[in-house]
Amino acid sequence: MSAQTSNSRTTKNPLLAPLFSLIVPGAGQLYLGAREVGSAILVATVVLALLIQFTSEVLRIAVIETAFFKTSWLWFLLALFWLWNVFDAYRRARDSDYLHPRVASDRRRFHASRHAL
Repeated sequence: MSAQTSNSRTTKNPLLAPLFSLIVPGAGQLYLGAREVGSAILVATVVLALLIQFTSEVLRIAVIETAFFKTSWLWFLLALFWLWNVFDAYRRARDSDYLHPRVASDRRRFHASRHAL
């Protein structure tokens, strides 16, 4: 039996990571292989959502009431955290060594043309 060496790197489409994170927080990081970061983002999002729900419904903290609805302004902070998560997935995909071949070649051409100036 001979031992085969295989390249464990797989190509990842950098557009999928932020899309996954937009749908489920931390999913883009998990897709890129950053398991600890992706899991932490997912758990933090769930915990924050539960805390915001608890504080607005039970403790009635940070509640905003208008004629049409009642909500907590803390949901805005959770939305900002979620958007940061999408940006982080995009940044990790962009800086990753696992870029899709076409994106990697476009990036090399761009950097070569920048340095030629």
